[in-house]
Amino acid sequence: MSSSTVDQDRCRPVAGPPRTEPAVRHGAFPLESGAGGGLREWIRSLGEEAGDPLSGANRPMRWLYAVCLREHRVDRLVSRLVQMEGAAHAQLQRERAEAEMGQAAVAELLRDKRFIQRMLDERDRQCAELQAELAAIRRSRVWRIVGMLRGDVRRIRRIFRAQAGT
Repeated sequence: MSSSTVDQDRCRPVAGPPRTEPAVRHGAFPLESGAGGGLREWIRSLGEEAGDPLSGANRPMRWLYAVCLREHRVDRLVSRLVQMEGAAHAQLQRERAEAEMGQAAVAELLRDKRFIQRMLDERDRQCAELQAELAAIRRSRVWRIVGMLRGDVRRIRRIFRAQAGT
Protein backbone atom coordinates (compact mmCIF):
# COMPACT_ATOMS: atom_id res chain seq x y z
CA MET A 1 0.00 0.00 0.00
CA SER A 2 1.40 3.33 -0.96
CA SER A 3 0.58 5.90 1.71
CA SER A 4 -1.11 3.59 4.16
CA THR A 5 -0.20 0.34 5.76
CA VAL A 6 -2.15 -2.48 7.39
CA ASP A 7 -2.81 -2.64 11.12
CA GLN A 8 -1.57 -6.17 11.91
CA ASP A 9 -3.85 -6.49 14.93
CA ARG A 10 -7.07 -5.61 13.11
CA CYS A 11 -6.15 -6.28 9.44
CA ARG A 12 -7.44 -2.80 8.54
CA PRO A 13 -5.74 -0.20 6.39
CA VAL A 14 -4.19 2.50 8.51
CA ALA A 15 -3.28 5.92 7.18
CA GLY A 16 0.24 7.17 7.75
CA PRO A 17 3.75 6.45 6.67
CA PRO A 18 4.45 2.92 5.48
CA ARG A 19 5.54 0.73 8.31
CA THR A 20 8.38 -1.72 7.93
CA GLU A 21 7.23 -5.31 8.22
CA PRO A 22 8.92 -7.53 10.79
CA ALA A 23 11.56 -9.79 9.34
CA VAL A 24 9.96 -13.14 8.50
CA ARG A 25 11.87 -15.99 6.96
CA HIS A 26 10.70 -16.54 3.43
CA GLY A 27 10.97 -20.30 3.96
CA ALA A 28 8.45 -20.16 6.80
CA PHE A 29 5.10 -21.88 6.35
CA PRO A 30 1.95 -19.91 7.21
CA LEU A 31 0.03 -23.09 7.98
CA GLU A 32 1.29 -25.63 10.49
CA SER A 33 0.82 -28.49 8.04
CA GLY A 34 2.81 -26.75 5.34
CA ALA A 35 -0.18 -26.90 2.99
CA GLY A 36 -0.07 -24.21 0.35
CA GLY A 37 3.70 -24.00 0.46
CA GLY A 38 5.99 -21.49 2.11
CA LEU A 39 5.58 -17.76 2.59
CA ARG A 40 7.08 -17.01 -0.83
CA GLU A 41 4.47 -19.13 -2.58
CA TRP A 42 1.69 -17.40 -0.65
CA ILE A 43 2.99 -13.93 -1.57
CA ARG A 44 3.51 -14.98 -5.19
CA SER A 45 -0.04 -16.37 -5.39
CA LEU A 46 -1.45 -13.04 -4.16
CA GLY A 47 -0.11 -11.36 -7.29
CA GLU A 48 -1.10 -14.16 -9.64
CA GLU A 49 -4.76 -14.37 -8.65
CA ALA A 50 -7.00 -13.81 -11.63
CA GLY A 51 -10.76 -13.97 -11.71
CA ASP A 52 -12.84 -14.67 -8.64
CA PRO A 53 -10.57 -14.93 -5.57
CA LEU A 54 -13.20 -17.01 -3.77
CA SER A 55 -13.71 -19.50 -6.60
CA GLY A 56 -12.81 -22.41 -4.29
CA ALA A 57 -15.18 -21.35 -1.51
CA ASN A 58 -18.70 -22.67 -1.13
CA ARG A 59 -21.72 -20.42 -0.71
CA PRO A 60 -21.80 -20.35 3.13
CA MET A 61 -18.08 -19.54 3.23
CA ARG A 62 -18.55 -16.70 0.72
CA TRP A 63 -21.40 -15.31 2.87
CA LEU A 64 -19.27 -15.60 6.03
CA TYR A 65 -16.36 -13.86 4.31
CA ALA A 66 -18.65 -11.02 3.17
CA VAL A 67 -19.98 -10.57 6.71
CA CYS A 68 -16.47 -10.56 8.17
CA LEU A 69 -15.31 -8.10 5.50
CA ARG A 70 -18.26 -5.80 6.13
CA GLU A 71 -17.71 -5.92 9.91
CA HIS A 72 -13.91 -5.59 9.49
CA ARG A 73 -13.40 -8.95 11.24
CA VAL A 74 -11.49 -10.86 8.57
CA ASP A 75 -8.75 -11.26 11.16
CA ARG A 76 -11.07 -13.42 13.28
CA LEU A 77 -12.07 -15.49 10.25
CA VAL A 78 -8.43 -16.12 9.39
CA SER A 79 -7.64 -16.92 13.03
CA ARG A 80 -10.52 -19.40 13.20
CA LEU A 81 -9.49 -21.07 9.94
CA VAL A 82 -5.87 -21.33 11.14
CA GLN A 83 -7.08 -22.93 14.40
CA MET A 84 -9.17 -25.42 12.46
CA GLU A 85 -6.24 -26.23 10.18
CA GLY A 86 -4.01 -26.71 13.23
CA ALA A 87 -6.51 -29.08 14.82
CA ALA A 88 -6.90 -31.02 11.58
CA HIS A 89 -3.12 -31.21 11.23
CA ALA A 90 -2.73 -32.43 14.83
CA GLN A 91 -5.36 -35.13 14.21
CA LEU A 92 -3.56 -36.17 11.02
CA GLN A 93 -0.28 -36.42 12.95
CA ARG A 94 -1.98 -38.60 15.61
CA GLU A 95 -3.46 -40.84 12.92
CA ARG A 96 -0.08 -41.14 11.22
CA ALA A 97 1.54 -42.07 14.55
CA GLU A 98 -1.16 -44.70 15.12
CA ALA A 99 -0.62 -46.03 11.60
CA GLU A 100 3.13 -46.27 12.23
CA MET A 101 2.44 -48.13 15.47
CA GLY A 102 0.11 -50.43 13.55
CA GLN A 103 2.79 -51.01 10.94
CA ALA A 104 5.29 -51.82 13.68
CA ALA A 105 2.83 -54.31 15.15
CA VAL A 106 2.29 -55.87 11.73
CA ALA A 107 6.06 -56.14 11.24
CA GLU A 108 6.37 -57.85 14.64
CA LEU A 109 3.59 -60.27 13.76
CA LEU A 110 5.31 -61.07 10.47
CA ARG A 111 8.57 -61.80 12.33
CA ASP A 112 6.66 -64.09 14.69
CA LYS A 113 4.95 -65.78 11.74
CA ARG A 114 8.31 -66.42 10.06
CA PHE A 115 9.71 -67.84 13.30
CA ILE A 116 6.72 -70.16 13.75
CA GLN A 117 6.89 -71.17 10.09
CA ARG A 118 10.58 -72.13 10.54
CA MET A 119 9.62 -74.20 13.60
CA LEU A 120 6.85 -75.93 11.63
CA ASP A 121 9.17 -76.60 8.70
CA GLU A 122 11.74 -78.13 11.08
CA ARG A 123 9.03 -80.28 12.69
CA ASP A 124 7.81 -81.44 9.27
CA ARG A 125 11.38 -82.31 8.28
CA GLN A 126 11.87 -84.32 11.48
CA CYS A 127 8.51 -86.07 10.98
CA ALA A 128 9.48 -87.01 7.42
CA GLU A 129 12.79 -88.42 8.69
CA LEU A 130 11.01 -90.48 11.34
CA GLN A 131 8.50 -91.79 8.80
CA ALA A 132 11.36 -92.81 6.50
CA GLU A 133 13.07 -94.60 9.41
CA LEU A 134 9.82 -96.38 10.32
CA ALA A 135 9.33 -97.47 6.70
CA ALA A 136 12.91 -98.79 6.64
CA ILE A 137 12.37 -100.66 9.91
CA ARG A 138 9.15 -102.22 8.67
CA ARG A 139 10.92 -103.45 5.52
CA SER A 140 13.66 -105.16 7.56
CA ARG A 141 13.61 -108.91 8.31
CA VAL A 142 13.90 -108.38 12.04
CA TRP A 143 10.63 -106.41 12.06
CA ARG A 144 8.88 -109.18 10.16
CA ILE A 145 10.20 -111.85 12.54
CA VAL A 146 9.16 -109.81 15.60
CA GLY A 147 5.72 -109.35 14.05
CA MET A 148 5.36 -113.07 13.49
CA LEU A 149 6.47 -113.80 17.06
CA ARG A 150 3.99 -111.30 18.44
CA GLY A 151 1.21 -112.96 16.50
CA ASP A 152 2.32 -116.38 17.72
CA VAL A 153 2.45 -115.21 21.33
CA ARG A 154 -1.10 -113.88 21.05
CA ARG A 155 -2.36 -117.14 19.66
CA ILE A 156 -0.63 -119.15 22.42
CA ARG A 157 -2.17 -116.86 25.08
CA ARG A 158 -5.64 -117.38 23.65
CA ILE A 159 -5.14 -121.11 23.69
CA PHE A 160 -3.98 -121.11 27.33
CA ARG A 161 -6.84 -118.82 28.35
CA ALA A 162 -9.32 -121.05 26.65
CA GLN A 163 -7.91 -124.12 28.39
CA ALA A 164 -7.78 -122.37 31.76
CA GLY A 165 -11.42 -121.35 31.44
CA THR A 166 -12.68 -124.90 30.82
